[in-house]
Amino acid sequence: MPSLDLQYVTELVHHAKEGDANAFAELFAATYPQQYQFCCSFLRDEYLAQQALQETYIQALNTLPRLNDNALFINWLTRLNFRVCLQLKQKQDPAMPQAPENIRVTLSGRQCTVHQLMNLPFTEGLVLLLKGYCGMRSRQIAALMEMSTRQVREYMASGIRRLPRTGMEGGTTP
Repeated sequence: MPSLDLQYVTELVHHAKEGDANAFAELFAATYPQQYQFCCSFLRDEYLAQQALQETYIQALNTLPRLNDNALFINWLTRLNFRVCLQLKQKQDPAMPQAPENIRVTLSGRQCTVHQLMNLPFTEGLVLLLKGYCGMRSRQIAALMEMSTRQVREYMASGIRRLPRTGMEGGTTP
């Protein structure tokens, strides 16, 4: 998400995996502002966002040794954060579908599932999730992800092109 120094993050992850608590604390300090903004955007509740952030970093600490590629830490953390936020939202709203493949969003007149969005390349999926599920505007997404609105529009367009045509949008399947 943010444009942190990849080598710096990769080294911190390596040290954190070896049990260096200071390295994990640095990872937290470097990544929590964006992760918290994501929680707030997704949950629209500061208290729940704080809960989600806490749970995300607890899970990250416990599962960090299983991360195969240290350079993917921020993407991995954001996906973990998404799952935590989704679980909290589902606890709040029992009528909400429990599986991401059953949660539908509409993007550019096409329906897709949250599961399909999360299977896209990371940035495309996240931009479309923020737009379709969270209802954020392009400039809000740009600010959150530290990119231009032009880049946001490009990621949206390429992500929508990659979405499988499943017939959910009311048309026919090719």
